[in-house]
Amino acid sequence: MIIFITTMNVFLDKRTEVMQTLLSMIEPIENVRGCLSCHVFRDIEEKNVFCLVEEWETREDLDEDIGSE
Repeated sequence: MIIFITTMNVFLDKRTEVMQTLLSMIEPIENVRGCLSCHVFRDIEEKNVFCLVEEWETREDLDEDIGSE
């Protein structure tokens, strides 16, 4: 299993927009072949820090998704 973590530090006035965008990405990402799960988190202490955590079956599945449109 491969865990891919994207961490973002966003502007205060963009927090809601970023959270909505990340939440809208979960289902499409989870429907990609090889994706085991996808979750969004916001840091408890740093309210402007978000993480997108994806779990993939193989590195090849992740690479294929990264290279896709």
